[in-house]
Amino acid sequence: MQKLEIMESKGSCLDTQEKFGSTEDGKSTMDHHETSRENDETSMKKEAASKDQHDDNDEKLENNLEVGAENDEEIEEILSEAVKEERIKEAEEIKAKGNTEFLQGEFEKAVNFYTEAMTICPKVAKKSLAVLFGNRAACYVKMKENLPAIKDCTSALDLDQYYIKVRIRRAQAYEAEEKLEEAFEDYKKVLELDRTSKVAIEAVQRLPDQIKEKNEKLKEEMMGKLKDLGNMFLKPFGLSTDNFKLQQDPSTGGYTVNFQK
Repeated sequence: MQKLEIMESKGSCLDTQEKFGSTEDGKSTMDHHETSRENDETSMKKEAASKDQHDDNDEKLENNLEVGAENDEEIEEILSEAVKEERIKEAEEIKAKGNTEFLQGEFEKAVNFYTEAMTICPKVAKKSLAVLFGNRAACYVKMKENLPAIKDCTSALDLDQYYIKVRIRRAQAYEAEEKLEEAFEDYKKVLELDRTSKVAIEAVQRLPDQIKEKNEKLKEEMMGKLKDLGNMFLKPFGLSTDNFKLQQDPSTGGYTVNFQK
């Protein structure tokens, strides 16, 4: 029994020598493995530290965005792509809530959701931001707040100049504010992009006469004010603007002034 145990022990030592060779060779191999393992651990620690630093940066950026950063573009330059995608997705979810409120006629609530989504959506997502501005403008139109609507439409068009629906929306808001020349220019631009737009075709045919009529009214108002001003200065001399008659030259469109007692 003792011999057998000794032989087994010798066999065990032989297995060890076959695996590692001589004692010096085994030590060298083990040292190599130990060094390699230490290098791997060092590399893993560096990666973990880098990831922690990256996460810390993102967390700091999130906090800065919440309190309102002075320079959004600089912040977005160091914002990771993953965070940007996450913020775009979050903005889309909030926009969907705004759409629901809009369809239910809750325009003020919809405005709040669109505004919230704008503060989250990265500036690089220009298409998404253009849609948010356009949707909020639609709310303002429904609320009869045409000036904010025009402003939001302009912001949307700055981001996407080919946004036809928003250009039509701005033209209609211009019309509501009697800014007919501006509306006319928007409708013409729409036709450059889409010659089949019935709304733009009708407006381009209709607006020139309205613009002419508006200008005639403005001219009459201006002449009335000038007449009142003239009477104020002529009254001490026993005269009035009725003593002066304007005659228009049909060929040139200019006016001549004739004095009559």
